[in-house]
Amino acid sequence: EMTISAESVAEALEVNQTLFYLGIFNKSIGRAGHRRLIEALLTNTSLVEMTISAEIGLERQQLDKQLLENKKKRQQTFLDTLESNHKTSWSRSRIMFVGQGRAGKSATVRS
Repeated sequence: EMTISAESVAEALEVNQTLFYLGIFNKSIGRAGHRRLIEALLTNTSLVEMTISAEIGLERQQLDKQLLENKKKRQQTFLDTLESNHKTSWSRSRIMFVGQGRAGKSATVRS
């Protein structure tokens, strides 16, 4: 079994700007580890959701606040991109077409 410290995860978050969900299922992170993750989110604006299996009280509120700020920034960047004439990377997207099967949606997906 491999163990990775919260410090290592925080360091990775500071440079990774593509990850948007992180699940941490290690109850031994501790308050200092959670504080370090919060600090990392000040530079990482891509992460918008984090699941942590440990109870962390006030640190969780701070973490959720930073994640919400990241989500708002991400949404605003998306809206700004839609309104501009600049090209940008979509990274990953999920498109859902809802309606009757004979409405030609599959042709739209393939094109």
